[in-house]
Amino acid sequence: MSQDNLISVIQHDVSQVRIEKIASNILRSDELLKISHFYYPYFYFKADCKMPFLYGRKSFAINAMVDACSGHAATSDLFTTERKVVPEGQLLTKKITIETAQIKAKRYLIDHLNRKFRTLGNYDILLDNEEEAYKLFWVLEYKNQSIMVDSVTDEFEALKLGKSA
Repeated sequence: MSQDNLISVIQHDVSQVRIEKIASNILRSDELLKISHFYYPYFYFKADCKMPFLYGRKSFAINAMVDACSGHAATSDLFTTERKVVPEGQLLTKKITIETAQIKAKRYLIDHLNRKFRTLGNYDILLDNEEEAYKLFWVLEYKNQSIMVDSVTDEFEALKLGKSA
């Protein structure tokens, strides 16, 4: 029996109606078999940073996200989420913990600031407002190929899936 989960979903622009229009335009020569979707997990942090300058320390905030499956970190724009109940089968499994994500976010932010300011700074970084957020991805399954569509950016990528009987 599938369990439902209450999650925070990043608000997106690509709805079911829009994905059906995209599906009809991507591969016109191939038969669309199925449209499905899944939710991809991320850890989101607001980082308060302090950097030494000639006359004291400068404070600023940066948003960071860590991919909860691969562990890759990046800076992030602000986004809004909505709470949604989804079946557990539609959620990808997280492969890293929040503690690991904090370490990866902090390391990434230090590297990011070093590149941005072209310096090896002694930054004080305090990660705050840790939150899990999920991003919706659509999967278009055609007879000969499958396509994954990002629900926020509208970008798509062909998937290399081995189909078995």
